[in-house]
Amino acid sequence: MGHGRKRVLVVDDEAGLRSLICTAIDAFLVETGIHIEEEQTAHDAYVRVVQGANDRWFIVTDYKMPPVNGHPIRDGMDLIRRVRGHTPDVQAHIVFMTGTSIAEEDVHALGADRFLEKPYIFSAIIEDLVQFLASE
Repeated sequence: MGHGRKRVLVVDDEAGLRSLICTAIDAFLVETGIHIEEEQTAHDAYVRVVQGANDRWFIVTDYKMPPVNGHPIRDGMDLIRRVRGHTPDVQAHIVFMTGTSIAEEDVHALGADRFLEKPYIFSAIIEDLVQFLASE
């Protein structure tokens, strides 16, 4: 299966932090024509990824987010679990961010490519993004 365009998605319920991450990433996307997409909930992010299942995704997701009533995708770990387990054809590089104590091994076992604890080091996100942009 061929994959379509590259897409960047930032998922965080805190608008200020989401905006800060988007601003840091945007400087590296100026010449690529890629626009940053944003979602406030893991559920909405998953819906967006499924709708663009043929595209290649770079996803930056927070761990703790408020659940959406009636939806099983409650947080960043659920998002990773769904993207990796229920939609295996989706090609995605996932950066997982948390301010909560959680085992890094558990996050990697779910399929996260990068694990970041607060305070976040934006250079790590940018490093992954540059590799994603350079990949075929």
